[in-house]
Amino acid sequence: GLCARFDVPLICDEIHADFVYAPKKHHCILSVPGAQDRAVMLCAASKTFNVAGLQQSSIVCKNPEMLEAMRSEMEAAGVRSGNAFALAATRAAYTACDAWLDGLLDYLADRSGCAYLSDLRLPSVADRLGQVLRDAPRGVWAPEAWQEAASYITGEGSGAGEAEARDILLAWCRDCGSRYGKR
Repeated sequence: GLCARFDVPLICDEIHADFVYAPKKHHCILSVPGAQDRAVMLCAASKTFNVAGLQQSSIVCKNPEMLEAMRSEMEAAGVRSGNAFALAATRAAYTACDAWLDGLLDYLADRSGCAYLSDLRLPSVADRLGQVLRDAPRGVWAPEAWQEAASYITGEGSGAGEAEARDILLAWCRDCGSRYGKR
């Protein structure tokens, strides 16, 4: 389509690809017909599996010429492959940790009555989400998971601990509830 018409590459950041509720599925840009000729997909386990400290991400490209150009630029810039620990942790996250991600997503969606992650932003869900947050067990998910949830739903919460992120979310729920007559 458009990229072919203007002869430009497509760079797609798919770092949040895992945050899609069933029955919906994420569709990788590289699965789109014709995209492999000009698309670059960026991904990382950091958001989904809470391993940002590893500083590991990936570039996936099927076009040999584009791949070689990226390798050359990265080499010139001094960019190297991640350390052995980061590579092993990334592999483990993508091959052995699906239950961890599914647990958090299922917990929030089931208890809030949401079909999609984006539904958690809806004011109509605020009352249910507030109750879920008040009842959620403490210490089950990492503080970073709560930060991500607070940031995704409210736009706030970066750097917050678990308790502070919960408070940000609860305040948002109360505010939505009062603005939309749900209280």
